[in-house]
Amino acid sequence: MNKKLEKLFQGQKVQLLTGDFAVQADAAVMAVVGETSVLATVVSAPAAEATDFFPLKIDYEERYYAGGYIGGNKYMKRENRPSDEAVVKGRLIDHAIRPLFPKDFMNDTQLILTVMSVDKVNDPLLVAFLAASAAFSVSGIPFKGPIVGIRINQVNGEVLADLSYERKESSMDLIVSYMDQGRKIQAIEAHGHEVPEQQIVDAIKTSASKGAELIAILEEFKNIMNIPNKEYAPSWVNKKSIEEFKPHAWTDMQNWKSAGVEFDRDEWKKNRKDLIAALTTKLEGQYSALQISILVGEVEKLLVREEVLVNKKRIDGRGFDEIRQLSATVGELPRVHGSAMFTRGLTQSLTVATLGSGQDKQIVQELEGEYDKRYMHHYNFPPFSTGEIGKVGGANRRSIGHGMLAEKALLAVLPEERDFPYAIRTVSEILSSNGSTSMAATCASSLALMDAGVPIKAHVGGIGVGLFVDPYKENPSAEEFTLLTDIIGTEDFAGYMDFKLTGTRQGMTAIQMELKVQGLPIELLDSIFERSRNARQKVIDVMESAIKEPRKEVNEYAPKIRVVSIPLDKVGIVIGSGGSTIKEITAKTDTNIDISEMETEALVSITGFDAEGLQKAHDWVKGLTTEIKLGDIYTGTVVRIEAYGAFVNLLPGKDGLLHVSEISNQFIKDVNSVLKLGDKVEVKVIGVENGKVSISKKALEQPQQQAPVPAQSPAPLA
Repeated sequence: MNKKLEKLFQGQKVQLLTGDFAVQADAAVMAVVGETSVLATVVSAPAAEATDFFPLKIDYEERYYAGGYIGGNKYMKRENRPSDEAVVKGRLIDHAIRPLFPKDFMNDTQLILTVMSVDKVNDPLLVAFLAASAAFSVSGIPFKGPIVGIRINQVNGEVLADLSYERKESSMDLIVSYMDQGRKIQAIEAHGHEVPEQQIVDAIKTSASKGAELIAILEEFKNIMNIPNKEYAPSWVNKKSIEEFKPHAWTDMQNWKSAGVEFDRDEWKKNRKDLIAALTTKLEGQYSALQISILVGEVEKLLVREEVLVNKKRIDGRGFDEIRQLSATVGELPRVHGSAMFTRGLTQSLTVATLGSGQDKQIVQELEGEYDKRYMHHYNFPPFSTGEIGKVGGANRRSIGHGMLAEKALLAVLPEERDFPYAIRTVSEILSSNGSTSMAATCASSLALMDAGVPIKAHVGGIGVGLFVDPYKENPSAEEFTLLTDIIGTEDFAGYMDFKLTGTRQGMTAIQMELKVQGLPIELLDSIFERSRNARQKVIDVMESAIKEPRKEVNEYAPKIRVVSIPLDKVGIVIGSGGSTIKEITAKTDTNIDISEMETEALVSITGFDAEGLQKAHDWVKGLTTEIKLGDIYTGTVVRIEAYGAFVNLLPGKDGLLHVSEISNQFIKDVNSVLKLGDKVEVKVIGVENGKVSISKKALEQPQQQAPVPAQSPAPLA
């Protein structure tokens, strides 16, 4: 059916169209807000093989043409792999939407979101939320939406909630997904400039009404289409099958609790392995080996949940707000520019900081064009970190997402480029994993930056907060949710929330929240943020015990940088025709030069390891861009001698003519008799005309004293 719904939201026209696009997909909806358009397509079919997880694949595809430019590089003018930023956008939609399907729905399902056009006013990510929710709502798949994404900014204390891009002047940037008429939230992705937690909570609550407006539009679209859900074959992993299997494993598992997860995780894993082997023999013919392995895991979740919700205990014996043992050290590695180790229980990150020149910045291509990144954080999660054997290779979506979270966390405390013109890269190697490795990576990165001498404003720390609730209860109240600080891997596996908030002692710098249940009551936010804030203070205490403030100088093995501020109209002089001047400077001084154009000036960053070469390059650039004025005094070098005078180099590339008559107060017959090539002479500028400079040496000499004329007697009278 060809259907179209058109509404207004915050003064922008919102359109949802279906029927004319991708007719072979199970559902296809084009969402248009202003002139930003995103096509969402859904295809779903029974899984080819039995599985214990929902095989949902969400792809967020950006096309250069949407922004009106060709993109790519000189060798390939087409889209390549998604940028890290696009991967994070896809993950955000995935985190919000994945829990909104029945737990026994295991069909192979793919959502492709293709950004078709952007108006540079409405963010395609937020339009993609609308398109995705609308497409699932009319696909016949049992989707428990709708869900919407809203951007929340705060400018001069005013909270703004809409579908726009981030405002540069905003103190915080939140993307919050709302559902249930704005009464519940499903996911948060945010960064900010040390924003107090209460301001964030208040902003999310205040903006819920805007979420409700968008939800009403989606519900109207769903009612217009009136497409019933299709029948599906429930997965064999469901509440009934788990309860039937539970007696086979429950008694043995009860005996595991005394081992403790954190204190002897290997023993817990061994117990699980032994139980699976025993049940595989005992229940042969009733269950396959795969089914037993999966069902043991499901019963293990029940055990952990019962401990928390019924017995009010944690599986490793800690209190609900208790943090595992913490430690922090710096200077772990020689030769590198900065390094640090942060450990929380069995979770451990080793982060290395590296400083480079402006030429080491990363160029990012997005729909709005190109920009460069001065700070980069990368996260590696090798299989040995969980005691397993696995594939080693490039970063997957999870590693990219975790790395980006830590990157956003540190941006708020980095020095301005004019004050510290280095490109900065931190790499977090996860050496051991047992819950919230991205928070350990953030803490270790903050420590490593200080160790490298990067003048960050303050330490940034963070810790994970988890949540437990009965997953089968419809609309549980806020009192029925239980929060746990610093969740371990087993609690993450069995729990229903991973809330990560990073910040300084003053406030938030980044947030990432994802749920496995369908919506979090908005009134729980106060407790979650307070729990996170209190834990973060304790984490920062430990970090400060390792290094309280940045080192006064960058590491001896790091390159050194000198910066020259020049007028914007002088950039071409430094670069030269075809880059000839800048190439000559770098070649003769063994340096690298990067030019960053600001609003009112340009910063020339000169990077090198040799102090003499740095100074020479600095003086060269300074000379090229300094305007010689009448009356200026220079100590220059004689570079050429002619019969009529000498040419003196005043600044790199700028000579002045010292005429023979301006050399001395005394008569000079031959210039060579008083000046030689290479002589240093102090001169004064006495003329500047049409780029030609006249200078004088005698203008700086004391005027020659005239001999007094003797008094004469009057002439005798005739």
